[in-house]
Amino acid sequence: MLRISIFSLFFSFPLVHSLFSTTYVWEEYDDFSSTELNANNWISAWWSGAQPASVSSEYLKLSGSGVAYSPISLNPRGSDPLLSSMPQQPTMHSFAEINANGIYGIEADVMIPANAPTSTGVGIVGFHFNPDGTKHSMGIELGYWSSGSGLEFEYENETPPVGQGIEKSTYDGALGNWYKLSLIHTASKGYLLRDGTVILEFDSTYDPNWYGFMSFNDEGNPYEVYVDNVRVLREATTTSLDGSIFTLSSTDGVSETLSFENGTFTSSFVDSRKSTTITSNQSYILDSMSSNSWKITLNDGDIYSFDSSAGTGTLKDYENGVIDTSGSWNFTFTRNTWMDYDDFSGSTLDTTKWEVGYFAGGETVTIVNGQAQLSGSAYSPSSPSQMPSDFANAGQDATEGNTFLFIKDATIIGLEADIMIPDAGNQNEAGIYLTTLDSNPFGSLGFELRKKATGSSFNYSYFDDQGSKIYGYEAGSLDTFYKIKITELNGETSYYLDNKLIKQVTSTSHDSDYWGIGAFNDNRMAYTTYADNVRVLRNWEDYDDFSSGTLDASKWGTMYFYGGDKPEVKDGRVEFSSSGKSASASSDFKQGWNSTEFINYTEGAPGSVLYVNDSAVYGIEATVTLPVGSSPETGICLQVGSLNSFGQHIAELMNDKGNGPSFWIHDYVADSGISTPSSTETTFKVSVINDNQKNIFYINNVKMHELDATYFIPDWFGINTFENNGEAYTVYADNVRVLRRSTTTTEPDPVTVVSDPNGQAVVVQVGNEYQWNSTLDGVTLWTVAKSSDGWGSMTMRFESGRNYGNKGFYDSIALPQTYDMPFVIDQNGYVKVTETSGYQYYNAVSVENGIIGTIQNDEGLASVANNGINQVDQWFFTTRAAAEDYYYSKVNPKDWMWFDQYPWMYSNERQDWLYFYPSGSKL
Repeated sequence: MLRISIFSLFFSFPLVHSLFSTTYVWEEYDDFSSTELNANNWISAWWSGAQPASVSSEYLKLSGSGVAYSPISLNPRGSDPLLSSMPQQPTMHSFAEINANGIYGIEADVMIPANAPTSTGVGIVGFHFNPDGTKHSMGIELGYWSSGSGLEFEYENETPPVGQGIEKSTYDGALGNWYKLSLIHTASKGYLLRDGTVILEFDSTYDPNWYGFMSFNDEGNPYEVYVDNVRVLREATTTSLDGSIFTLSSTDGVSETLSFENGTFTSSFVDSRKSTTITSNQSYILDSMSSNSWKITLNDGDIYSFDSSAGTGTLKDYENGVIDTSGSWNFTFTRNTWMDYDDFSGSTLDTTKWEVGYFAGGETVTIVNGQAQLSGSAYSPSSPSQMPSDFANAGQDATEGNTFLFIKDATIIGLEADIMIPDAGNQNEAGIYLTTLDSNPFGSLGFELRKKATGSSFNYSYFDDQGSKIYGYEAGSLDTFYKIKITELNGETSYYLDNKLIKQVTSTSHDSDYWGIGAFNDNRMAYTTYADNVRVLRNWEDYDDFSSGTLDASKWGTMYFYGGDKPEVKDGRVEFSSSGKSASASSDFKQGWNSTEFINYTEGAPGSVLYVNDSAVYGIEATVTLPVGSSPETGICLQVGSLNSFGQHIAELMNDKGNGPSFWIHDYVADSGISTPSSTETTFKVSVINDNQKNIFYINNVKMHELDATYFIPDWFGINTFENNGEAYTVYADNVRVLRRSTTTTEPDPVTVVSDPNGQAVVVQVGNEYQWNSTLDGVTLWTVAKSSDGWGSMTMRFESGRNYGNKGFYDSIALPQTYDMPFVIDQNGYVKVTETSGYQYYNAVSVENGIIGTIQNDEGLASVANNGINQVDQWFFTTRAAAEDYYYSKVNPKDWMWFDQYPWMYSNERQDWLYFYPSGSKL
């Protein structure tokens, strides 16, 4: 049957829904590029001769002119607890407070100049001021205390009374150097970092209500210190990692899968002993350091660093602020991203995306209120049926109705949907599920929600022609949409319920042909279920990250015209540019593309184009950048083109008359499509896929639009750039990935069917075919052959590329021999022997009771039935005894039996012994 088989008896436990943890994201706050301090960002406080914070040479300057015993302070908020909680004499203090709410951490570069007096310091602090006038504080401070002693870092988690919890660490630093300091406080946990390394972590029962920077000189001498590149940590509900799955692996057998959704992630960690640890709904801090590199920091201080340009990363495992080298590891990683597939927003089912199947009462799928309705009437084996041809004989369960939605796409490696069973009617034993199907041999992996008399539950299982194995279940409810998904990554099938990874199983023998959604009712009653918001995980392949420094001509073709420059690789990305319009229409055109339509399409504007040199590609993805300050007529497009008849479907990013970047997604010839404003960002991930007679466009993994491609035959995928006013321009693209249709058929793994007495594989089965093992080195075989001269026998040895032997049966055989020829196992799995007159082939076409039947001829052709041509005419045996038995059964058709080596023979037909004597060359 097609539906996964689930046993009907389950225990019932309530499903515990964990609250999603909070994700925090670093944001740029101030780089002091203006000439004055931004009063919206900062509040200053100072006393005892210190000066207010100011901007100097694009840095934040905190300073003092010399001690003054009359406190002078500025506090726009009125009474400031700083004045009562900090010493004012004789120490000068100058503070810069972050003037913002919702802050959970700050980070900045700090520096003490080379000419600073001793006892000068600068720090990053977080205070919690209590109503009683006391304060809690945490901070990290860089201080210069005595000449020649170097710099000293002091870090603290101080609680009342003053002075409790301070720790110090001497650091071999230098005046005039910049150091990055970070303070984080989330989820009752605090961290202090120096240059990206956690140097103190602690549990905390308070949240800071003041974040900022502190400076001082304890001896009352004039001083200056500097701060730059301030960032703040804020709470975020979604992040740029949402919808991504990362598969991490290392050379020592450790691997991990990280799945990001709703600002949290789930981890499945496999150690070198192959034990799996699953943790769900983990919070993290995201730090996007560049378009190609980022890191995430976990609650326990562990840090994952990623470099997408190299596909590598590092996990640093921290224990109480100290790196645990045994838990740290380097990894390679692949990032896959969920993409919208169908939200069923149309009035009818989109048959370009789905194949529908149903039988025994199952009904076709319809769209109801923007959801796919999978339903069926009461069981009826005579009801109309419809199934994809691959499953015509898959063993449909004739005892119940079933309804299916199928996707056949070799690039899909994951399926997600919202599913629901309504609380209506007699729906006991009704169910809806996701499944991944292997048509040969038939098998399915599935995850279902089923209604039972006592409630409902989620079940996840494996089903094949040997039966069903249940892996587990979770409780569920009716009239509730649940998000469930299945992924197949690195030989593991993973089941997710509401973004929680609940099971992961090995599935290396399962090769999915179809992904789908199914519904049923085991009680043979009518059923109604719903599915919505389908997303797919596609097997995008890394194509080019331009890290080699030059443009790879094997991957890319180029075009440039009307003054456009040839695309070049610069600083790890591809640059498209022009110094201005030229009268020349073309400097470089792919043959056959210099059509009037294409020239008109460019509108005489300078252009620079890259196109993919691979006809199997049917989707392309890239990050595109439109720099700040680009002219309003500068554009960069991801494009799919057709030459016959000419057509262009594009997603074009342009600066909308100076009002910021916007996207136009349109059909150039039909002049139809949509426009959509983007954000203030300058870099976007754009994707276009030619799929089922549609060209589908995604921006930052969200499906934005699709164009009809019924009569559109894609000839190329690429990146097109231009400037419509003929002005100079520069734009960039990076991190190109592609979807590629397979050009080869993957053969099933060979299975050994015949071995010699030493265990050496002799014949293997690949699918439905027999082949000789890829190596026969050291194998001895005994053969029986039939020819026009009668039956013959031979002993053969295969050794070091030589096939040698002699007529007759021998216990063993060694060189030299009368017959000695070179041999190979060719691409068809035949033994191919080079003889003086040509090639001799042995094609294994049958295996029966260990007897290998072959065709012995000049071509190794397959057997042709009933015409006497190319029939099995030679048999191979792995033991001498088996070969002799077979030989004598053929040469003695009337059951003659030799008595050892004597010339006596017993005839069963005559029931008597007969004596033979030599007569010439005969008996």
